[in-house]
Amino acid sequence: ERVARGHVAFLAEHDALTGTLNHRHFSQALERACRTGPEPSRGLQALICLDLDSFGDVNDRHGHQVGDDLLRRSAARLLRAVGPDDLVARLAGDRFAVLRPAAAHQAALLSGVQQLLDQLAQPHEVPGGVLCISASAGVALHGQDGHDADTLLHNAELALLRAKAGGRGGFSVYDATLDRQLQDRRRLATDLREALAQHSLRLHYQPLWAADGHTLLGYEALARWPHPLRGFVPPVEFIAVAEGTGQIEALGRWVLQTACREAARWPAPLTVAVNLSAAQFRRGQAIVTEVADALRHSGLAPARLELEITESLLMQHTDQVLATLHALRALGVRVAMDDFGTGYSSLAYLWRFPFDKLKIDRAFTQGLGSDPRVDVIVRSIVGLAHSLAIRVTAEGVETEAQRDALRQLGCDELQGYLLGRPAPAERLPHLEQEIVAVVVTEAPTTAALQALSA
Repeated sequence: ERVARGHVAFLAEHDALTGTLNHRHFSQALERACRTGPEPSRGLQALICLDLDSFGDVNDRHGHQVGDDLLRRSAARLLRAVGPDDLVARLAGDRFAVLRPAAAHQAALLSGVQQLLDQLAQPHEVPGGVLCISASAGVALHGQDGHDADTLLHNAELALLRAKAGGRGGFSVYDATLDRQLQDRRRLATDLREALAQHSLRLHYQPLWAADGHTLLGYEALARWPHPLRGFVPPVEFIAVAEGTGQIEALGRWVLQTACREAARWPAPLTVAVNLSAAQFRRGQAIVTEVADALRHSGLAPARLELEITESLLMQHTDQVLATLHALRALGVRVAMDDFGTGYSSLAYLWRFPFDKLKIDRAFTQGLGSDPRVDVIVRSIVGLAHSLAIRVTAEGVETEAQRDALRQLGCDELQGYLLGRPAPAERLPHLEQEIVAVVVTEAPTTAALQALSA
């Protein structure tokens, strides 16, 4: 009976799977430690939060029995690696914590954290082979990063998140500025997920003009996010959040569907360009189905949809991407290479895929007139593209001098603030005057451009 009572008492304070302290008892110990603080003669008191990297993959690939065994082994390694005064707990899932009451100085503390990570990263023998899994850690110092248990734990977990964002197997010490930024980014990711679910993002459209400057050809669809508290969140900011949190596919799908639906209400000849991200190509033919569905549901003619990709997409899984692009083009849509000229092998792709358009990067537009070599490069790009029946668009046109130079160099289409800023669907140029051209499917001749402007 005494043994049974002892076992019950042990289970009340310890995690049944790993034998480490459970969350509740560890929290109580942490609260006591925060009230008393470290003894001056013994140095720093630190809270270390640790998390096994990609532990979910272990359960998915090897089963929960192997996952549980891995947790037991990891806990045993922590218990062997810590000092006699350290407390070790399993907080939840694959997350552990170590309360280290004493370290002579911060360098010694951080060296000790690295030793813990090194121990956890040692290979494990499992049925069928060897399993290697690393761990990441976040560190918060009592007094410096928090005076109470809740604050200290919260800040250690923020530091852990930053460590995991930087890659596997590392650790970070809490930094108020950096971790506030990380926390803000997490809030923004949550807000973006809600905005996508509630359809509260908007599309603005930047006009695309023939080189004559008088004939409207179409628009490029650009996502805008009017946040209820932050105002308009810069696209570079929320797109980076979408990419980092796996929401870029949902964002891209929304842009595609919305752009097709709204463009279907414009005068028939106008085109709409939509940017596709690398993430949308990860599932192969899925993007082809999404484009076909967007066209069918909106009623937009395929020839009016232009899909823009960047060269970086082609540099990864080239054969798969090219196959997908051919399938997209078979739907009747047009494909453009965006930011042409900034990569390392742009020319190599021109004979492997029949692009309908090249968009010259705005860096070339900005360099016109200041460097004669830029003029030569642009003229060469235009000549090469036209010889392959590919149209050329110049981005970033902000001055009349740039517009005139690009026109003289033979560019077919121009886009930039000089010609029109992005605007919502209810305030587009074609609503104000008749400046619409027919859709051109081949590189235009001078006579064709004159006919468009007539």
